[in-house]
Amino acid sequence: MNIGKILDAPKESGSAAIHLGYKFLAKNLLLGEACDKRNIKLIGPEATVIDAMRSKITARKLMKKARVSVISGTEHIHNGCG
Repeated sequence: MNIGKILDAPKESGSAAIHLGYKFLAKNLLLGEACDKRNIKLIGPEATVIDAMRSKITARKLMKKARVSVISGTEHIHNGCG
């Protein structure tokens, strides 16, 4: 994925924003930061949110802190199976 080319697209097309979509772009912290630097509107979460949500453990902790209901699950990283 070439972030430079992605960032050139709004300029070339006259658009003011980039939509993250899903999968790779939705989890790309560098794209969010680059959009911020170039004043390109990013349709989706801010770079800080993308960064926080990359880790399921961190995401769970943040959701609990915000009083969002989460299903039971792992609270820490496991090193291996067994």
